[in-house]
Formats: sequence, C-alpha cells, structure tokens
Amino acid sequence: MELNDLKETWTGGMANEVKSQAELIKMTQLQNHPDLKRARLRLVIEGVILILFLGMYYEALDGAEKSLGVNILLVISCTAFVVVRFAGWLAIRKPIKYDNISTSMIAFLKELKRISRITQVTSTVFGLAFILYFISGLELRTVHYPIILGMIITLILLVFWSSRIWNQRTTTLEKILVEFDENENK
Repeated sequence: MELNDLKETWTGGMANEVKSQAELIKMTQLQNHPDLKRARLRLVIEGVILILFLGMYYEALDGAEKSLGVNILLVISCTAFVVVRFAGWLAIRKPIKYDNISTSMIAFLKELKRISRITQVTSTVFGLAFILYFISGLELRTVHYPIILGMIITLILLVFWSSRIWNQRTTTLEKILVEFDENENK
C-alpha cells in the first residue's frame, strides 16, 4: 500500500510540474540571457580581484604606514563590496524561482533593481575609501589636488557608467517581461 501511495504522489507531483513548450522557451531565454551572463561574469571577476586585493594590499601598498581607521574602512568597504557582489551573483544565478514565469520575472526584476541600488552604494563607498586610503598620510601640496580631483572624477564616472549598465539590464528585462505578457494575452 505504501508503494502505491508513493507512486500516486510521484505521478501527481509530476503532473503539476509539466510546462508548455512556450514556458520552457521563456525560461531558457531568461536563464541564458546575454545581459545576465555578462552580469554574472562581471560580478565574479570583481569579486576575485578584490579578494586578491584584500590579501595583498597591506604589504604591497604600505598599509602599516596608514592609520588604523583608514585600514579598517578600506577592509570593511571592500568586504561589503565583495559580499554584495556575491549576493548579486547568487540572485542572478537562478532567475526562475516560481512556477509561473511572469511571477518569476517580476520578482527577479525587483531583485535586480534592489541589487543595482546596493551595488551603486557599495561601489561609491569602496571608491571613496580607496581614495582616502591613498591620500591619507600625505602632506597635501598643490600638486596633489589635481590628482585627487582626477580620482574623484574617475570614481563619479565609473559609478555613473555602472548605473547606466544596470539600468540597461533592467530595461532589457522589462521589455522581455512586456513581450512575455503580450504573448500570453494573445
């Protein structure tokens, strides 16, 4: 009797899991979307580079000569940057979380926008900590001001560029969601 119950449960569960060809194609398109692949790759590369940076900065960049507060700020901001990247990679890794593709895409889009905002904040904080690390301990002279200004402008441009990339990704996914909704309503 237990074996029959088990078979009944198995076949009943499988019947609920059957997806149409269109739903499978949509899931595959979302899972293998080139923008998501690029985002995954970027998050992994940034994470690996920053973990290597954390492992070597103290010796290679004279961390012992910098104040403890600046070192702590740099380590915390870099660690937060890496943790956010890893959390983002985990979230992007599996975009389909629900049985309904539309529900999954709406939830994924919200998650992607949240990751985008957190990424922008951690990027900015890490960039500022990085600049502060390099200017701490310097006797600031007139020659240093253009360099510092250049570093700040570069940081602003990088954050702006990153923001545009994230906006393009979310806009692309919003367009895909609209296309899926239009196809389902036909």
